[in-house]
Order: sequence, then C-alpha cells, then structure tokens
Amino acid sequence: MKLFCCKCTPADNFKSLVQRKPSSLAVLDGMRFMAVMWVFVMHASANVKNFYKCTNFENVIWMLVRNGDRGVDIFFVLSGFLISYVLKREYDKYGDIDWKHFMKMRFFRLYPGLLAFLTVTMIAMLLL
Repeated sequence: MKLFCCKCTPADNFKSLVQRKPSSLAVLDGMRFMAVMWVFVMHASANVKNFYKCTNFENVIWMLVRNGDRGVDIFFVLSGFLISYVLKREYDKYGDIDWKHFMKMRFFRLYPGLLAFLTVTMIAMLLL
C-alpha cells in the first residue's frame, strides 16, 4: 500500500527500523537509544524513596538516574546532528535538497509512533 504517492510503505518503514545498513554513524544511534533509556529509567524510578535526596557517593547510580533529563538534551543534539548529516549528504550528492520529500519521510517516520502513543494513552484514560 503506497501512501500519498510516496516511495515508502509502512512495511518498508518497519523494515528500515529492523534491517539497517551498516553505517559509520550507527554508534550515534546507540547513543540516542541510551539517552532515551536514561530518561525512561528516571521516570520509572521517580517513586523510589529518597529519589531526590541522593548525595552520598554510595548512591552514584541514583545520582545519575536523577539527572536523566540530560538524556533529552543528548537525544536532541544527536538527532539534530544526524538529520543535518543526512541533509548535507543529499546536498553533496544531488546539489540540492528535496524538502518536500524530506518532510514526507519525516512525517511517515514519526506519525506511526505518535498514533501508537495517543492510542495507548486514550485506552489508559478510558480504563482508569
């Protein structure tokens, strides 16, 4: 099923997430994953007793978890770098950037996750 005359389908989009081509920037994707996990762990452990009172050296792990909001900064910096790199590579290859195609691809990459999040949130709201 082709969407809006775009050369992408949900199946192709999923395949690109699972079967990635080897890249010299793959380590940056791993760093972005770690940044997201840092934020996730911070939110998941927010109910731990004395979460915001960790000052002893013995609680270094909790001090790191407490500062999980830094993961958001790291994620956005790395994402900006990766998007800029992709755009520069396209400009070097073709001499121009097809903004319409770029925005279409970003939309179809981000929209399924947004829909899934909104669906789960609505179901949770109805059940609670």
